[in-house]
Order: sequence, then structure tokens, then C-alpha cells
Amino acid sequence: MSTDTGVIKLLAQLVAIDSRTTKDNTPVISLIQKWLSDYSQTIQPWIRELDSVKGKNLIVKIPGKTSDQATVFVCHLDTVPPNKSWETDPFILEETEGNLYGLGACDTK
Repeated sequence: MSTDTGVIKLLAQLVAIDSRTTKDNTPVISLIQKWLSDYSQTIQPWIRELDSVKGKNLIVKIPGKTSDQATVFVCHLDTVPPNKSWETDPFILEETEGNLYGLGACDTK
């Protein structure tokens, strides 16, 4: 696996961030902001009224070339904690038999 370029490099950087539900999601947002620095961005605080979960959301506006219609991707930025069945470091992206493994690799990350 080459983690030097492209999407795999980005995924490796995201997996390396400890974004468990008990952690602040600012590092994930900061990394995404860096990648998308050419576009207009807004960070909005988010507090869910039902419980004590607090976090931030990143809104990125990328102007279209042919339409004024918006496409919206809504997703969460956290992961569940790794369980005892992990055999490798969950914060290091690894390839096994053509599959990529790391905490959040098959989730929103």
C-alpha cells in the first residue's frame, strides 16, 4: 500500500486522528479544512439537546460550474472506541490482502 499520494494518504491521516465519541472533533475538522482551503468554509457549533454530546460541524461551500443547486453531504466525524478484537494499532491505516483497515476506515472517514 502506498500512503504517499491520493485518497489513501488522506484516509491514513484521518485514521491517525483519535476521533472516538469521547474526544473533541476539532482535529478532524482542521484536517478537512486544510484539504479544502480553496473553498469557502464555516465551522458551526453543534449541541444536541437530547444529551450532553457537544461537537462542531464543518460546512464547506464549493461553487458549481453549471448549476445553483446544492449537494449536501451530512455525516458524523466521530468513531466508536476500538474493541478488544483489534489485532493492530487502530490509528494506523494498514492493508491486508487488498483491504484497508483502521478505526473509521469503513465509516465516514
